[in-house]
Amino acid sequence: MVAHAATASDSLILAAARNLARPGGFYVGKNTIRSIGLTWAPNGAGNDPGNLNQHWVGSVTPFYAQLGGRGDHDAVVKTRP
Repeated sequence: MVAHAATASDSLILAAARNLARPGGFYVGKNTIRSIGLTWAPNGAGNDPGNLNQHWVGSVTPFYAQLGGRGDHDAVVKTRP
């Protein structure tokens, strides 16, 4: 099944989801907000001079909870329906 985006925001979300789900990709075996964040937004990254990545896990977790997930950093993110 191929998902199609209704809006530009949906398109970005689908692109991120495809990246996270790619077999053999950077995120294989990472299934918690914390473990994904360590790769997606690592602290001390060269492209993060303002050190904003340190807030990624703490910022994403409440959004995940609003979507019905657990509201903690080690919540297992659902991988398949």
